[in-house]
Amino acid sequence: MPSKKSMPQPQGLGLPFTGADSHAHLDDPALLPDLPEVFSRAAGSGVSLIVHMFLLHERYAANRQALLDAAAGCDRPVDLCFARGLHPEDILHADEEEWERLAWAAEHDPMVRAVGEIGLDYHYEEGYSPHAMQEPW
Repeated sequence: MPSKKSMPQPQGLGLPFTGADSHAHLDDPALLPDLPEVFSRAAGSGVSLIVHMFLLHERYAANRQALLDAAAGCDRPVDLCFARGLHPEDILHADEEEWERLAWAAEHDPMVRAVGEIGLDYHYEEGYSPHAMQEPW
């Protein structure tokens, strides 16, 4: 059985004890039960700011408060803010209401500080995320 390669931990890299994660996706169902520990590990690694990227409104509505509660309950302070956007791979799920909700959050939610995931993505095959549908947005 091959052995796993030893990976250095961030704490041992000699980096300044402050940093930011400018593009996190913490609302993954696998992470949600362990959010307080995720925030504690981030803080222990020198991360003082996390910008969580919310994509579809459904995830924003379902997980916004859980992220805020986990960050507030962390034993070490971690600032948290949100970015809203729509990844090009989700363009097939977007309708006018999705765009209106995104715009509302960007304008009215004080925790939304950025708009992201808004570029064109030609990495995937044309049928997966049609280029013609991405371009107008």
